[in-house]
Amino acid sequence: MKDELRKTGMLVVHYDTSDDRQRILRILERSGFRIPRTVRAAVVTRFYPHRTCLICADLIRKSVANSPQPFICAAMVSSGVRLYTVSELERMAELGFECLPRYPVFHVPHDGNVFPEDLMADVIIPAGDFMAYHEAMRDRHVRELIPRPYVGQMLKTFEVSRLLCDVERLIGPGEIMERVGMGFCYEKAYDGTVIKRVTERTRAAARVYYDRHHREIDAMCERHPRMLFFDMHSYTDAIVPAFARVPGRPTPDLCVGTDPRFTPPQLTEIVLRRFREAGFRTAVNEPYSGVYVPESVMDGSGGCDFAGIMLEFDRRVYCGGDGEPDRQQVERIRQIIRAVMADCVDLE
Repeated sequence: MKDELRKTGMLVVHYDTSDDRQRILRILERSGFRIPRTVRAAVVTRFYPHRTCLICADLIRKSVANSPQPFICAAMVSSGVRLYTVSELERMAELGFECLPRYPVFHVPHDGNVFPEDLMADVIIPAGDFMAYHEAMRDRHVRELIPRPYVGQMLKTFEVSRLLCDVERLIGPGEIMERVGMGFCYEKAYDGTVIKRVTERTRAAARVYYDRHHREIDAMCERHPRMLFFDMHSYTDAIVPAFARVPGRPTPDLCVGTDPRFTPPQLTEIVLRRFREAGFRTAVNEPYSGVYVPESVMDGSGGCDFAGIMLEFDRRVYCGGDGEPDRQQVERIRQIIRAVMADCVDLE
């Protein structure tokens, strides 16, 4: 909620293990918080799959309370209450709780699996062929890479197939992908095959879905005046266009997309360092470039202090040969992203 930490003084920290719980209490105790015996003595015997184990710290009264009941915790997450990691808490404590971390938002715009009839009406290839292109070009399973505590109101998805409406394209001649028939309203698939007959009616119908999504993102920017935005994508080598490839150079495990105006250099450095330390081959703006920036941020009509970066993973790094997620790799990437977020506590 808008500037909630400074307004209410309530800090909610989530943990995954008993060791993390004890670490939270030690950090708070060193910072002068009173730890009641009931909190110190509590034993957690069950860790819920959506990370609903929380400790609540009141920054004004310097008091600590155990987590509410699991169903209350889940409601807090779904309603957009900001949950902090143990590492974030540690960094905030080092800074004397004077630094308010940016509100994290994860954007997954290209894994929509809905096919509205008004948008499908102009498809001119067989349904089976269309679905094959859809599966090849959607960002399959990328949502699973997002740390679980952030899949409530901190996650924004787009439900419609990107082949019918791509909300990350610009409208008009400024969009470079319009030249290859892949603007916000696709005429062609990645290999140049014409998949739709695009008319003014088609564009008008797609704009309804496009505009609604952008309004919802702008509303999130209004609610959260300092935002840390992760634009989440995936790709396979088969769909990378020739003009985006560097001859003789393999595609990276992670493509980091940046915008010179809205991606602080410190954010790029943090992401590259964390993933390179974990053994990922990374590249900046290759084979894809840029990051989604909300319209209200672009045109200056909103007041959001926005910092964003694109994380585009080659599917080989988190999926097996069958195309299904490798659970160990997925969890590994989640942990790296959480480390990135912790490093961004005092990001300007």
